[in-house]
Amino acid sequence: MQSNLPEKLNIARTLCANYHMSMKKHELNLKSQLCHRLYIASNAMTRSYKPLLDEIGLSYPQYLVMMALWEEDKISMSELATVTYIDTGSLTLVVKKMADKGLLKIVNGEEDKRKKFIHLTSQGANLQKRAIDIPEKMKCKLVSLDSAEIEGAFSLLDKLNHDLTNS
Repeated sequence: MQSNLPEKLNIARTLCANYHMSMKKHELNLKSQLCHRLYIASNAMTRSYKPLLDEIGLSYPQYLVMMALWEEDKISMSELATVTYIDTGSLTLVVKKMADKGLLKIVNGEEDKRKKFIHLTSQGANLQKRAIDIPEKMKCKLVSLDSAEIEGAFSLLDKLNHDLTNS
């Protein structure tokens, strides 16, 4: 399957070139734009999370940080930025607020004091028990999608992210 990837990329590039040559004015409509559909879906997803996250006192970026730390505690700030895809400037503010809430600690590296490590506190670790049902509650909101379509969405979004970050 991977061996066909260069051929598929060449076909995709040819199709894109042909598409751009034949672009018509109506193709500039919002309803024709994948980016706009993704923007709408992203906003709807984040809004759907809000009441669930309000119950446990987290914003969506804070929830991403907590999920990353529940998966692997005591990681560096740069590792946390990599796994959450939150830019380091924004992540610093998010982590600081969470430290002020007592959910985590920011610890200087032993070898390099400039390097920061993020550690869950017991309060932060215990919050996982209150958050455990959130993914299932979100899946229940996707009433028009079955499990296979949800898995297909993961696959499509992974391909989209790959293509856009590697082009």
